[in-house]
Amino acid sequence: MHPLHVFLALGVSTANALPSLNSREVLAYRSWDLRLFSQAIPICNVNTSNIDLNVFHRYGAKDRSCEALDGAYNTTTVKSLSWKSPSESDWHDLCMFSSSDCDAGSYVGSITDGWEMCYPFSGWSGFSVVSHGSKCV
Repeated sequence: MHPLHVFLALGVSTANALPSLNSREVLAYRSWDLRLFSQAIPICNVNTSNIDLNVFHRYGAKDRSCEALDGAYNTTTVKSLSWKSPSESDWHDLCMFSSSDCDAGSYVGSITDGWEMCYPFSGWSGFSVVSHGSKCV
């Protein structure tokens, strides 16, 4: 085969293998990842992937100000959550609030250890993400 034909053949197959937008999102850097699941333990298993139980997903590479969950999902379907921020060099904490505007008086708690799977969902309505060790309110 002529070298040009090999190059063209490789070019065509490479062009077809370019990642889609969804693939690029999957490969994007993230320092934290939050998922809300429709099941709790024992169906939500900390030792397996629970993507099929996912009802809400957010991720990021930096702090996030308050985000309301009110219109994003039906809270009665949420039973547990997954919080991952494992990099000690870019660690973040999840702050949870009973109000969707993350008012200081509605602070209900935080996850600061960087890794929780099948963590019980307590019905909070808003969240923010802060650098590890920073105050939530």
